Amino acid sequence: MDDRGAIKTFVIVILVTILVVFGTLLLTGQLQSSPSAEDPSPGTPTDTQPQDTPTPTPTATATPAATPTAETDTGTEGTPTPAPTQVEPPETTFPPDYGESLKVASIEKQIHNGVNAIRGENGLEPLERDSELKSIAKRHSDEMAQYDFYGHSSQDGLSREERYEESGYRCRILTGDRISHGGENLYKMALDDYSLNESEVASQVVSGWMESAGQRNTLMADYWQHQGLGVDVEEEGGRVKIYVTQDFC
Repeated sequence: MDDRGAIKTFVIVILVTILVVFGTLLLTGQLQSSPSAEDPSPGTPTDTQPQDTPTPTPTATATPAATPTAETDTGTEGTPTPAPTQVEPPETTFPPDYGESLKVASIEKQIHNGVNAIRGENGLEPLERDSELKSIAKRHSDEMAQYDFYGHSSQDGLSREERYEESGYRCRILTGDRISHGGENLYKMALDDYSLNESEVASQVVSGWMESAGQRNTLMADYWQHQGLGVDVEEEGGRVKIYVTQDFC
């Protein structure tokens, strides 16, 4: 090989070497500057699917039990109106002598007249006042007031008929196919208004009997001829109680 061929061969080797070195350097720099798929640069889109971020599971919060409250009315603005406060009504007080100021004899007389007025309106004969029946009735009213009970049997357990017999009062009335030995109505009231007078008390007693089927039937029986009325008025604990016994024959 001559000198020219040797030089040409040397130049080619040098050029190839340079190209190889340059290519290597270029390739190395490209790899270093290439973004990594596993470490993407911020703001650079990638082909990898974004990982789902787990949604926090809501924590159940215990709700306190409802506290019972008084029912309230809702106002026009939707603001609950507090339930009204319960206020105890004031106790009725009576004048110290109110019980004594009611005339028992007047009450008895006006009840008697009221009963006969109703009987007359219904075509029945008026009842005569009977002093013996009055005594029996008065003792029973006094006993109910004294021992604080209410009923046809006495404190000793005597029935109305036995009370008649104990007093020596004989009552025998033929009523159809049987014989009646008398009858009795009772009434008890506690006055809530100390302005009532004897006439108003009597009217309330008679009205009470007429509103009760059993007592009305007794009062309106057509075979009675006599009646006795006994009234007791007692003041107890600031209230006036009235007991009335009406005995028939």
